[in-house]
Amino acid sequence: MKASLAKEVNRIVGLILLSVAAALAVGHIWPLVVGLLGYIIWSTRQLFGLYSWLVRDDHTEPPDSIGLWGEFYTRLEHLFQKERRAQENLQGIIHRAQQSVNALEDVVILIDQHGYLEYWNQAAERYMGFNARQDLGQPLTNLVRHPKFTEYLSKGDFREALEIPSPVDDNRILQFRITEFGVGEQLMMARDVTRIHHLEQMRKDFVANVSHELKTPLTVLKGYLETLLDTV
Repeated sequence: MKASLAKEVNRIVGLILLSVAAALAVGHIWPLVVGLLGYIIWSTRQLFGLYSWLVRDDHTEPPDSIGLWGEFYTRLEHLFQKERRAQENLQGIIHRAQQSVNALEDVVILIDQHGYLEYWNQAAERYMGFNARQDLGQPLTNLVRHPKFTEYLSKGDFREALEIPSPVDDNRILQFRITEFGVGEQLMMARDVTRIHHLEQMRKDFVANVSHELKTPLTVLKGYLETLLDTV
């Protein structure tokens, strides 16, 4: 960059000296004015060329130029290439992250600080019935209208999980957990606990049946024991 700047300074000084020499030779100042005006016009054209190149969508082919302007184009092109590589790497990371989240069986939902849906994975489409064309940017409470869910959000106390039926299947029970991050943003996760509920219900039914079946024999046995104690 310093070498290009020195060359540009030498070019300007040379142009001025040549214009001064021409002015002295003809005995008039016009050669100097014309020389400086020509350099200004050339620099202005380079400036407009730079602007036109910057506003393009792609910066793969910078205009041909010399001197300091050519150095500008080269340096800017290197910066643009570096930025493109960084964007490609970032897009790759985001894409892999989305693939990883979509591979999860659990529901993952991102909610912005205003309570609007910002992102969800494929499990949310299956268990919550979300539709990307209609529901992106919609308030979450417009799509999940269960009273317990609305109360859970309004209280803002997410230390305990919430279990409610799925909005698309009353026979499926979902357990919701919310983690707050950023400025009022929320990460919501939900998992299917229907099988656990069924097992718990089976346990309760088993205990109830055993208690009922044992109640009558125990009552009879108690009566025999009381009678036996009375006769002793």
